[in-house]
Amino acid sequence: MFRTALSQGDSLLYFLRDGAELDFIEMPGLVIDDSVNDDTHTLGIKHDEWFRREGFVDNRGNHVAFRDGGRQNVAQFYIKRMARQVRGWPLSYAVISLAKNDDRHTDATLDTAVMESLIAWVTESDSPGSDAAQVGDLLKSSKVNKGPIAAAIEKIGSIRGALPGSVLNFKSGGKMTPVDKKTPGATFGQFKEWMLDYVGMATGTPPEVIMSKYSTSYTAHRGALNDFSLSFMSKREAFVDSVCYPALREIAISLLLRGEVDMPGFMESERNQRAWLDGVWLGPNLGTINPAQEVNAKKTAVEAGFSLRGDEAYAVSGATDYEAFTERRRAEEELFNGKPENEAVPQILPGEPDEEDAPNNEEQPEADPDTGKQETEKEEAGQ
Repeated sequence: MFRTALSQGDSLLYFLRDGAELDFIEMPGLVIDDSVNDDTHTLGIKHDEWFRREGFVDNRGNHVAFRDGGRQNVAQFYIKRMARQVRGWPLSYAVISLAKNDDRHTDATLDTAVMESLIAWVTESDSPGSDAAQVGDLLKSSKVNKGPIAAAIEKIGSIRGALPGSVLNFKSGGKMTPVDKKTPGATFGQFKEWMLDYVGMATGTPPEVIMSKYSTSYTAHRGALNDFSLSFMSKREAFVDSVCYPALREIAISLLLRGEVDMPGFMESERNQRAWLDGVWLGPNLGTINPAQEVNAKKTAVEAGFSLRGDEAYAVSGATDYEAFTERRRAEEELFNGKPENEAVPQILPGEPDEEDAPNNEEQPEADPDTGKQETEKEEAGQ
């Protein structure tokens, strides 16, 4: 659904019920009849005077409500970029003009490269024969009759039958010159990089992420990943609110109606439902670029109280269930060390005295108030 909405503009999730049973059907936004436009409909979406979406008209003319009687019928997902927007637009809208220009540039480069490959040498002679006859000879062995190469040849003079490595004769002093291959030009790569930069700006995706080609600089790599993460997470949060939470709520209602769970007050209000279903949607783990450096940074954040151990365990190793993660870790430590983890030799933290330097907690004899010396149990003989 997420990818469908990005590519086509919007997507729909139908909630199909058979008694207490629940099923989900994903559909593209193309099922909405965008020709329906009046005071209460825009591009097939039914809304009130404040453009709050209420439902839509499908391609068969059916009026479908998003919610009915407190239950979700359909969830619509799209990326909202402006006020009063009720439909999303495809990702290609942001780059369609750039894509067309890139296609023209590639075609022109291909045309030039094809013509350069057809002629290997040019000879200059006093009696070379007819230029037209030479072209005719080249046409006889033609096997290129379709595709972009044929179209390129046809554009510049119908020498469709020319084969690579052909030689043309021209009147002059009998000199033979190889045809220099200059395509693609020195600016071809720069043009492609420029196009990628514009595509990245239009889609909110850094060029490095589009190409999966990163700089060796950690700072540059991390900056590109952070920019993409911010853009992606904003879309992901919209998906959670529009689709994931309604789906979770319907699953909870279905379980409640079948008597499989007990949630007092759940059906009384939306606030109670939010309280019961409150949680964190983790999603995919972004991974690390420099594991040693990033793990140390997370460790420092946890020790300073700026981050939770469970969050960082997920960020580093993808542990979605921290309790299960700690239980497994404890079992592994017992297996590795041969004894329970809590019986392991304690480590002395910085600033703490070790066992030899630790003060003796046994009772010490009191010092004499006059001399300042301590009394001993065994006094010297004769005292």
